[in-house]
Amino acid sequence: MTLLYKGLLFFDSATTENGEISVNSSNKTYISIQNGAFVSKERRSHMAKLDRNRGMFFASFNGTEWEVLGRDNDDLSKELNPDTETSKNVLGEATFKHNGYEPEVNVDPYYADDESVLYEKLLAAAVQEKYGDADIKGKFVEVVFTSANAEAGTMTGTGYQRDAYIVPQSTGGDTSGLGIPFTVNPVGAMTPVTVTYTIATRGVVIAPVSTS
Repeated sequence: MTLLYKGLLFFDSATTENGEISVNSSNKTYISIQNGAFVSKERRSHMAKLDRNRGMFFASFNGTEWEVLGRDNDDLSKELNPDTETSKNVLGEATFKHNGYEPEVNVDPYYADDESVLYEKLLAAAVQEKYGDADIKGKFVEVVFTSANAEAGTMTGTGYQRDAYIVPQSTGGDTSGLGIPFTVNPVGAMTPVTVTYTIATRGVVIAPVSTS
């Protein structure tokens, strides 16, 4: 409780830290003295960390049928592989040079599934050892969802689409299933897109960002 009496402030519970008087720690409201005046301010509490499924990757061979990556994986990352170099001259001065990134997503395991939109071309490229653009070049989208609709079971955010090479790494594997692990190597310029993902069905709608 805080009282104002004859121009004086009284607190039944208060602490001081770095010259500030904490008036209400539960609501993160503080009083500080600046140039002889009391100033009230609010401190923001730390935001909770995002769930892993807020960040997703999508791949497609034709740019219209998309598949979310990671349904067989408990760990999936886009490795940036930055190309950097540091050198020092005779004067002891250090220089740093950044030549860009060589990103790669390694999807391992990936189990052959004829319901997967990637399956047919991955299987053909792997078994027949194809490597032309017509065989392994497609599209890639990365998104961090910024809004979620719990009632509809959807998440929406701005993603970035670019060309990518979807390259099978091997065939076979253990008794878990027929494996065709692959890498996605994004290349070229990015285009912003709006991504809406339906959690229950893994369905996704990827559309150009509206300019209106």
